[in-house]
Amino acid sequence: MSGKNVGYSRPPEQHRFKKGQSGNPRGRPRKSRGAIDPLNVLDAEHKARVSGKIKQLSSGEIKLRKQVQLALEKKDIRAILYLIAQFEKYDLIAGEQQRHLDNVILIPSDLPDGMFSLLQKTYGHPPWSEEEREWAKRVYLRNRTERQRRDDEFIGWPGS
Repeated sequence: MSGKNVGYSRPPEQHRFKKGQSGNPRGRPRKSRGAIDPLNVLDAEHKARVSGKIKQLSSGEIKLRKQVQLALEKKDIRAILYLIAQFEKYDLIAGEQQRHLDNVILIPSDLPDGMFSLLQKTYGHPPWSEEEREWAKRVYLRNRTERQRRDDEFIGWPGS
C-alpha cells in the first residue's frame, strides 16, 4: 500500500465504493407502524363535554352527537341523510314500509325530495303506480338543479 493514497477522507482502495455504487444501497429502514385495530379505535372512550359536563363517550357516540348537532343547527343535508340511514339500520324508524302518521307523511327513502314533491302535488299521497313514478322521474331528471343532482348522487339514488 502506498502512503500517498491513504489518510483522512481517503480510505484504502479496496474499501472505497466502486463506481456507480451507493454508500447505503438499501436506504434508511422505514419506521415501523404498529397495526391499528379500527374496532378498538371506535370503541375507545374519549372525554367530551355534554351539556357543560365532561363525560366518557365512545367514538361512535361522539360522531352521532356531532351529526345530530349538524342536522339540527346547520340543517346539513348529509348529516340528516346519515342519521336517517342509521335510524333505519337499527330499526328506530320504519324502513321501506308506507309511513303515514296521522297528518304526517314521511318521504320514502328511495325517492329524492324533489321527485316526492312532484308526485305529491300531482297525484296526492302515496302509494303511486309505477307509471306515475316513471312520469315523475322523467320530469324530475329534466328539471332538477345542480344541487339536487349532487344530493341524489350522495344518497346513491339510482336515477342520478
